[in-house]
Amino acid sequence: MDNLKYYNDSFAYNYDIFAPAPKKKAEIHEYPIEEKKTSKKTKTAVKERYILARNIIISFLVVASVCASLFLRAEISSMKSEIDSINNEIIELESESTRLSVEMERKISVTNLEQAAIELGMQKCEKGQVTYIQTQNTDTAEGLSGTLTANAE
Repeated sequence: MDNLKYYNDSFAYNYDIFAPAPKKKAEIHEYPIEEKKTSKKTKTAVKERYILARNIIISFLVVASVCASLFLRAEISSMKSEIDSINNEIIELESESTRLSVEMERKISVTNLEQAAIELGMQKCEKGQVTYIQTQNTDTAEGLSGTLTANAE
């Protein structure tokens, strides 16, 4: 910088040389962007569209929740009918088990055993058919078929 020209006639300082350099302005477009003025009509139209979109979304959510509720109720009712059929099967099996146990008890009862023995030609022992053996303080006895030993317990 040539500062001598400022000192020729005057003792005043030029403070512009100490000021920061001005910033360059941004490049200006050839076609300036025109700002659109939004009127009340367009604002209300946008608001109405927003409300319409919100109502559509809410309606969709309501319909979806009703459909989900109906689906879940159908699933619950099918599961309940399945549970009922299984409970009925359990009841039938328990009654069959009871019938079989009663039939088994009837077949192995004492009277049925006696009747089956009579049908096979068996009879009850009479006192004359029983042979008693008396021993004198010993645990062994001799008979026709050999030695018998009694265990003292």
